[in-house]
Amino acid sequence: IAWLALGYGVSRFFPEKYHWEGPKVCSTMGAFLQVGFSTMSATSLAPMMCFQHPNGLRSILKYPGVICGSADHTSMLVFAGILLVVFVFGFVALCGFAVWKVPSWSAKRRDHLVASVRFLVFRFRLALRLAR
Repeated sequence: IAWLALGYGVSRFFPEKYHWEGPKVCSTMGAFLQVGFSTMSATSLAPMMCFQHPNGLRSILKYPGVICGSADHTSMLVFAGILLVVFVFGFVALCGFAVWKVPSWSAKRRDHLVASVRFLVFRFRLALRLAR
């Protein structure tokens, strides 16, 4: 994602015919985030899944060497919480907002905004409504 933002910024130093289009860059970033969504979700939830050993200690299911409640587990929980809130919930909130606003953006001919969320809506026809 950072490489796309950097590429967009660098393209501004070249002649205009080489400028990257902002809405297309946003849509590409969204597509990459959409592909990585399940991985980010699983990674952020892994430290929250503990199981109990026969001796009474609890370990992380994916990392049995890490005891739940230890300093290592706490640092994993902090990073997992940040990942969960910023990337997972943030992405869902952003997608929800975009899906809610796309019909009005389309009706008002705000094509640059619709193009920015193309990764969400390109499979659907926006303007088709059946008369009842």
